Amino acid sequence: ENTNEYGPWKPHYKDLIQFVRPEPLSVVAALEAGEIDFASEVAPDLAPQFEDDDDFTVLYWSNGLGHAIEFNTSLETTPDGDPNPFLDIRVRTAANLAVNREAYIDSLLTGQEKPMFGLSTLSLGYPGKEVEQHYFGHDLERAKALMAEAGYGDGFDTPLYLGTGYFPQSDQVVLVVQQDLAKIGIRTEIITMPFADYLPVIRDKSTWGMHYFGSSGTAEVNS
Repeated sequence: ENTNEYGPWKPHYKDLIQFVRPEPLSVVAALEAGEIDFASEVAPDLAPQFEDDDDFTVLYWSNGLGHAIEFNTSLETTPDGDPNPFLDIRVRTAANLAVNREAYIDSLLTGQEKPMFGLSTLSLGYPGKEVEQHYFGHDLERAKALMAEAGYGDGFDTPLYLGTGYFPQSDQVVLVVQQDLAKIGIRTEIITMPFADYLPVIRDKSTWGMHYFGSSGTAEVNS
């Protein structure tokens, strides 16, 4: 049995019947009634109630698929004809430094989640906790200095796209990220749409801005 913190092996199912229940409370009710044996991505505020129940095991998925806000670096310019600021690594680094991940993990999620980095020991073979060396941390002053060095001391405006109804707590997380980015001058307009409508948007490389999406740990084309 592999019990590694990063990429532990889990049991396989011999037979699987899947039920689609979008409402979080409906999922909890089905678990309590014994109608289902497993629920993926239970809402963070609902999962802890099962921790002390001997009939359930709560797993906190810390690898493979992370949630990320991604930059469109496919474009040379913004719709206004200005240089795409996200092509400058100093801007991308500043954005990462501005977001206080630990704060919203503790306040909006369960507190058990781990910041991820677009890398996965499961798929890319990083040994042990070496992957954590790639974590940016939270440093507003350094973020502001990098923005000024890149020529964006006054900041800039950008849309921030979110597909709703898929990732738990994503609506709340995006609002917190918006506030953090604003502290270094990255002013975002949040544009929401149903997740199914969002998929063609994020696949369209001409859509300027930032995008909340699942970030796969594998080296595949969509990510």
